[in-house]
Amino acid sequence: MNEDRQDRQDRQDLTIIKYKNVNIDSLHVLNNQLYYNDNIVLFQSCIFDIFEILNYQNQKNINVKINHLKVNQLKFLTFMQSIEFFLQNKCGTIRTSIINDISNSKYIRFKFLQDTRLFNHNNDIISKLTSSKIIILFIIHIYKNYYTLSILQVLEL
Repeated sequence: MNEDRQDRQDRQDLTIIKYKNVNIDSLHVLNNQLYYNDNIVLFQSCIFDIFEILNYQNQKNINVKINHLKVNQLKFLTFMQSIEFFLQNKCGTIRTSIINDISNSKYIRFKFLQDTRLFNHNNDIISKLTSSKIIILFIIHIYKNYYTLSILQVLEL
């Protein structure tokens, strides 16, 4: 019963917010965790339609490509750049999760967790992504000189 109460308390301390509704001034870092208005924050991404799943440093990741013709993806990129600027001001120099390839295309790298869940458009749990459009629910973990965008859920549309 204590575990159930603690689990409910942990969920009450979480805030899920869409990337475009974030007020950067409401963010702060405590114990290597990003908080929004005193709650641990989970972010919902925009819709991505170009992505690749790969293994990087023995870790399963997903790289989403920013399409410069899609306003929401540009806004998401700006949001991520603002988060990086915020973290650099609070934590010092950090390694970025925004990647530029040789053609100057931008990608954002997200990391799968052991318990990352994948859902299809019917909200059924699936084992592998099959759609070309996804939305990511993620949390930002902060370390000494880098941060990770850790995926909690992926919804394919």
